[in-house]
Amino acid sequence: MSMIPSSPFRKFFKNPLSFFRWFKNNAYYLVYLQLRRVNQWWHNVSSKSGSLDVMSENWDVLIIVDACRYDYFDSVHDFDGKLSKKLSPGSMSQEFINESFQGKELHDTVYVTANPFVVEVSNNTFYDIKSFASDSLNSEADTVPPKKMVQATLDAIEEYPNKRIISHFMQPHHPFLSDFGKEISEELRWEGNQYFPEECKPSDIRRAYRQNIDIVCAELKSLIDQVDLEIVVTSDHGELMGERLFPIPIKGWEHPKSLYVEELIEVPWLRIPGENRKIVSESPREDQEVDTDTLHQRLADLGYK
Repeated sequence: MSMIPSSPFRKFFKNPLSFFRWFKNNAYYLVYLQLRRVNQWWHNVSSKSGSLDVMSENWDVLIIVDACRYDYFDSVHDFDGKLSKKLSPGSMSQEFINESFQGKELHDTVYVTANPFVVEVSNNTFYDIKSFASDSLNSEADTVPPKKMVQATLDAIEEYPNKRIISHFMQPHHPFLSDFGKEISEELRWEGNQYFPEECKPSDIRRAYRQNIDIVCAELKSLIDQVDLEIVVTSDHGELMGERLFPIPIKGWEHPKSLYVEELIEVPWLRIPGENRKIVSESPREDQEVDTDTLHQRLADLGYK
């Protein structure tokens, strides 16, 4: 039986140089996360998120593409329609969902979603909720693919002819779906529910992220081509790509809570004109099914709980 204590002390006794490298690397991330918390505190007390209220806008189908920056979307999309910039009420999905939906009676709307933060939504908020977020657990890609959400959206439009439809896709949010994106994902380090480019270049992350936008936009085109209604494409928040934060100028990645910088709250608002439905508000369906236990565990596994 070995008398050497378990890791990390085993590293020191077996190879002191390796231990000090390990300590240096881990200490960096511990310090980084504390500095990030200072930035989050500062933004929480001195900055404001955006004022976008998606439910007060005019649309029949609202498509939310998760974690999509305005500037990246603007450079990639080729949809017909008018693109403008809006300011999201949050820098992550939880904030956006709470600010946009919680405490409201949206009984003229059906929420079709792949986002696990659907657990934040009360059963009596929407007329109905169609949640596919649990499907990511059984997916090789570890997410709900956009093609599945296209079909789910088309089904909801047909099933609920007198309701507004919100369709919340998970892309371009990580995981990256392209072959290149899958390759570099193995070179990312995860700390504090965000990734860092530990072994890959920051430019590789930007490339993979842009490819995710390409992938979801290609699927959206097939959806939009089949729908003649008034459509808006937007996002719940943006994404940090290594930009320096404030007031402590550390580099930011992903989309931490309470960081109200332009890269995180500037989102696309693409309006595609079409026919308007006759919308009817009715009492919510009682058989709404959201697998809350599974989704709470999913969020915990992702570092959000």
